[in-house]
Amino acid sequence: MRKKWKSILEGSSYLVLIVLCTFLLYQHLADAPPTDPQGLTVGETYEALQAVVPAGAESAWLLALNPNCSYCDESMSFYQTLLQTLRQKNDRAAFVAVVAHPDFIAGETATLIANGVAVDTVVKLDFKAAELSAVPAIIQVDRDGKVNHFWRGYLNEARQAEVLQLL
Repeated sequence: MRKKWKSILEGSSYLVLIVLCTFLLYQHLADAPPTDPQGLTVGETYEALQAVVPAGAESAWLLALNPNCSYCDESMSFYQTLLQTLRQKNDRAAFVAVVAHPDFIAGETATLIANGVAVDTVVKLDFKAAELSAVPAIIQVDRDGKVNHFWRGYLNEARQAEVLQLL
């Protein structure tokens, strides 16, 4: 009987130790600062982004898109609002759609036109060199390719208002 209790106590001790370690690990991870899976960093300059800013533009609003991206499609009405607001401000910023592969240019151009989003151009961007791995994304850059603002994913109304407030 004594061996049985000893064995139960040892097993319980291990279980308590495992639960405690799991809890502490969870707490450590929950307190860790958030990371950006894209790697794109506000304040950093990227040659790949500079390369897609049209000549003469002081800055550019880049829309990172991809075919078969439902969030990209759902964001089209906001992109239209963003573009109209940008044009009303008579800003010298360009409005550029960027895609990961040249084969996507024609399809995304057609999608943008069909949704009334008249971007200045649609170009290929080296997503890897720009440290961008997910779409949709809105990247506001200066003419040198410095990232001033960056949003990723589908933007709810509050985040849309945040973007429009910057114009």
